[in-house]
Amino acid sequence: MPLFFFYVALVYCCINFWIIWWFWRALRGSGRVRVITCLVLLFIAACFPFGYLSSSASPWAMTLLRIGAIWIGVFIYVFLMVLVADGVVIIRRLFRASSQNYFQNSSQKHRQRPRYLACMAVVVLTVMLGAAGWINAAYPVVREFDVTVPTQQPELQGKTLTIAALSDLHLGRTLPAARLSRAMGLIAPHQPDAVFFLGDVLDDHILLDLDAMRDAIAQVQPPLGVWGILGNHEYISGQASESQEILEQVGIRILRDDWAVLENQLLLVGRDDYSKPRFTHAERAPLAEVLEAVPSAHRQLPLIVLDHQPQHLDEAERAGTALQLSGHTHNGQIWPVNLIVARVFENPYGYSTRSETHYLVSAGAGTWGPPMRNTARPDVLIVRLRFN
Repeated sequence: MPLFFFYVALVYCCINFWIIWWFWRALRGSGRVRVITCLVLLFIAACFPFGYLSSSASPWAMTLLRIGAIWIGVFIYVFLMVLVADGVVIIRRLFRASSQNYFQNSSQKHRQRPRYLACMAVVVLTVMLGAAGWINAAYPVVREFDVTVPTQQPELQGKTLTIAALSDLHLGRTLPAARLSRAMGLIAPHQPDAVFFLGDVLDDHILLDLDAMRDAIAQVQPPLGVWGILGNHEYISGQASESQEILEQVGIRILRDDWAVLENQLLLVGRDDYSKPRFTHAERAPLAEVLEAVPSAHRQLPLIVLDHQPQHLDEAERAGTALQLSGHTHNGQIWPVNLIVARVFENPYGYSTRSETHYLVSAGAGTWGPPMRNTARPDVLIVRLRFN
């Protein structure tokens, strides 16, 4: 993990260096404007690392974190735009369209104008993209699915159970409990029989309003209960046991490589997070091992698996799982990260099947880092299980 974060930090620094260098060249001849612009960009680029690593709820740390989070959401687009601008310069040189680089120092106004227009275009497009992403991320939607599940239980034949699932709220300094309340408000009209939290409910243990979280969850009173699992951020935010304690205090019963029978209708398995070995140097239990502890009388019940990260889907298939619910991916959250996510995960987002096993991956009800999305709307899942 430290090596991974080192490479991420290195890439982040290199991209920001290129952006600042581009503006330094583009604003040549503009005097103080050039210096001030580059210093402001340097400050903005440093905001997120310093604000996030401070682990503080002080006003200055929160200000840094919010400014930095917005920059995280748009800096890749700024980088792509300045690359395009540099590409135009290279093409002009190759085709001899102009003997002057528009970055080159010149006292003539008609040669300075293209450089200033390029800077203005980058700023305006960045603001537009950021605003669109923020609006898209602020309003989660309900995604509904009908899943047919075979069962050998005569009492379940022809019956329908409605379950609600939500993931990746990332509550803490970056998102308040109001986001949870909004998500539960979307779920309440569907009157689900059970509610499942699919991990990364917490982003950190700072500025958590437990009373508000408890009130939000209490909007829905499912007869089969409110259940959840841990995600990688429950480990990143501190001790996983502390995260579990917080979640159970607000009304979520956590399963960690454990199982539960829901009123003799469903067999529910909640898996510990796939990233557990990175933080504890202990492996999570294989799904087959968890199921070995289930009494034979319950093994014929439809099996629902909660697994934060949609890794190794074949494991759920081999176990005869009816439905696996996951989150984690955010569907990339910001383009072009979704293209990378699509190569890492077999099912990065949405619905898929393997044999008779159904898989649903939520885009998440919240955001991590930038309060923006442009690859998918934030969502909560409503799944109607129809038994036959």
